[in-house]
Amino acid sequence: AGCASERFTDVAPDAWYHEAIDYVLVHGLMEGTSATTFAPEAKMTRGQMVTVLYRMEQEPEITQESTFTDLEAGRYYEKAVHWAAANGIVQGMRPLIGYNYGAGEHDRVKQIYRLVLIMCAMIMMLGTVICLLVPDLLMSLFTGTQETIEAGAAALRVISAGFIVSAVSVASSGALEGLGKGGPSLIISLCRYIAVILPAAFVLSRLFGPSGVWHSFWVTEAVTAVISLAVYKKAVLPVNSISSFA
Repeated sequence: AGCASERFTDVAPDAWYHEAIDYVLVHGLMEGTSATTFAPEAKMTRGQMVTVLYRMEQEPEITQESTFTDLEAGRYYEKAVHWAAANGIVQGMRPLIGYNYGAGEHDRVKQIYRLVLIMCAMIMMLGTVICLLVPDLLMSLFTGTQETIEAGAAALRVISAGFIVSAVSVASSGALEGLGKGGPSLIISLCRYIAVILPAAFVLSRLFGPSGVWHSFWVTEAVTAVISLAVYKKAVLPVNSISSFA
């Protein structure tokens, strides 16, 4: 009896991946690129990857759809992408940094962190520019009262001072979650939303009045950025130590 891949002209019987191709064909995990080709040397796309994972899980029912704008309806990987997104498999940095950490690719972990940090900073820079140039336009989307618009615009200009530096805590917290270090990530979140901002808002409001509350936002982001770097470096120190001995 022939093997499952015998119909493919590009799969040699003595190829090192021959048995693996037979396995994925028999178990319905993958199909050929045509009736006679499998393309064993081709690169695997994200759509193909999540489709294989989805089939390995016996194609469970989709209970939540993703919000990806480049996901074309009706494509073979549509349901697989919805499933992967709902289960955190294609959620940006976290699975990537976690996978490379588990694989011992510590240099890649550092590269991913730096890349995400730069991306976050660029996004926050755009937000800063918008808040500085057209804060009144942003406020008018939520209210028509001129007094409220003016007060909100003034607040946005002050708060936006902390947008760019907040990229440090956002990237560090996300990276730590991807590395499975929930404790250090929680410390960063607590600093941003409780431990630093509440005392800062209290003290600054006493010193500068209501406007002090708005200033407490950028002060909090600046302080938390320093704390985030310290927490992140301490949490990934074993990674650096391991890579130095590899």
